[in-house]
Amino acid sequence: MRESTNKAEDVAAAGASLLARYPPRKGRMILDNIVTLCKHRDAEAVLDIIYREVSPVDTPWPVLQCPSAATEWLSATPHYFIAFEYNRMGDGYRCPLCNKYVSGDEFVSFPLGNSGLLRQMESAANRVFVEYAELYYGKESTASVYTWECDPANKERKMGLAVMIKHRAKSSNGNRPGHFSLREKRGVWQSAHVGIVDISSGAYYFQSSFYMDSFVPLGSLPNKPDAVGRFNGSVASRLFSFESREAITTPDLDGLIASIGEQVQLTENSFYGRLFEIYFSKAQFVAEGMRVIPQSTLFLPPQSRWKEQPAASRVTEESSQQADVHVIGQTSDTNAITHSGAVRLDHQFAEGSEEIASPLPKRKKSTVVDDWKEAYDDDGNRYYYNEVTGETAWEKPDVGNLVLDILRNLHLMHSPDKYYRRLKKYFRQYETELNIDTFYSLTNEDQMLELDDGSTMTALEYIVPAYGDRRKIEVYIAQNARKDA
Repeated sequence: MRESTNKAEDVAAAGASLLARYPPRKGRMILDNIVTLCKHRDAEAVLDIIYREVSPVDTPWPVLQCPSAATEWLSATPHYFIAFEYNRMGDGYRCPLCNKYVSGDEFVSFPLGNSGLLRQMESAANRVFVEYAELYYGKESTASVYTWECDPANKERKMGLAVMIKHRAKSSNGNRPGHFSLREKRGVWQSAHVGIVDISSGAYYFQSSFYMDSFVPLGSLPNKPDAVGRFNGSVASRLFSFESREAITTPDLDGLIASIGEQVQLTENSFYGRLFEIYFSKAQFVAEGMRVIPQSTLFLPPQSRWKEQPAASRVTEESSQQADVHVIGQTSDTNAITHSGAVRLDHQFAEGSEEIASPLPKRKKSTVVDDWKEAYDDDGNRYYYNEVTGETAWEKPDVGNLVLDILRNLHLMHSPDKYYRRLKKYFRQYETELNIDTFYSLTNEDQMLELDDGSTMTALEYIVPAYGDRRKIEVYIAQNARKDA
């Protein structure tokens, strides 16, 4: 039983580690794919660990379309609303416009949503904030307001209210005064303002949180007019709150909503100003001061050294690392995996398979970097200590390739020659020769690659495309199911 639990934890840890290597905007799709893979292992513990690991990670909210053609205050044009826990029941999400629950592209048979004062406040607030979002952010924005009963004893007086705004930006406006190159910038902005409103007195208290996932080109790269250096990053903040304690003699919903809307606008303007001043201005400063890489070292135009991490744990001071688009091709800490003088990327992961000679080029002789040192506690028990990370373990961990460990734990190991050939073909189009040291460096350090269509992905995602394609995952699962049978 203990062995089974450890195996489930290994698979879950590999899945969570894989999720951290993808841009946040793809987080929901990748999470679904990873969960699908884990279900194939029939381990409920895996799913529990996965959800526990990724729960603190901020990801873009899904936006659904209301199937209803007729609305109370909108024409027959399609209406979109934000799906979140505030309007969820089972697999359905309540549309604040028609007050019905939607799953996919159809209504589901749940009881009707809010009524009475809750519904009156919700309808009026949605009317105001939909217009606010369109004027403030543009037509590509979506705003939804939800109300709920937070005090059954005073349900006619107090209610919970959430204002949620999402904007997906894509611009090709070129340069603007005071800004660096904004060609083809892309990003997602989300703001949530959640609080309690006292209808009788007009008092309210809100807490605001913001999330942004951005991609901004910094300028053209040398000798590649069509290629651009990329600045990628995410910011999440929950530092803002606002409140009003003024009593209103004659409660007026419109006046109360207008007061809340004014505070929402002031709060968002304050955060936007701080964000641009600290986050993007610092990125511009770092990008303009980047040193020139000597010709003797490898320069990979399509890559960025930005490493994906949970957005909530990322701080703006790390933007200097995220903006570095120069990559050193050879690293001193690249892990070597050799067997009988020949390079073998998969020999320690293959289960019960015979050794097959690999056509991969032989790697230069180098020493495996092992940061785990042997030590003894006060009782004389031996343990191992990592001088770099500060971790301790009773058994010495294997020193191997992190990415290949992930593939092994998710049971997606393919021929390493296939991975190598795929990356080699990619670099050939940039007239850059890929050697085995660079291959190890790419798969270990999660470098970003740029494709012909301008999109970016990690080397891991590029060499193992099944992670980003549900159809390929289903085919893989079906093939392994037949083998297991």
